[in-house]
Amino acid sequence: MVEEHHEADDEENQTNGHEELFAVMTGHAVFTVDGEEIDAPAGTIVFARDPALLRAARATADGTAILAVGGPAGIPYTVSRWEASLP
Repeated sequence: MVEEHHEADDEENQTNGHEELFAVMTGHAVFTVDGEEIDAPAGTIVFARDPALLRAARATADGTAILAVGGPAGIPYTVSRWEASLP
């Protein structure tokens, strides 16, 4: 559901502290954050403050939906490079 990644590739992300919040809306998932597995049934919130932490999630139930929101703390939203490249 969420491929393994970190947000430390970009100096701006390191400087501004890119954070990500994941909310399991339906179903059930298992997150891995910095090597730690987190059991996440619907209603669970997972927060990754440190941009250097590896994070990922996999669904363990059909119909799992995850809402992901991320960005640097205290800075208004701007479209990222990868979002701008999507059709």
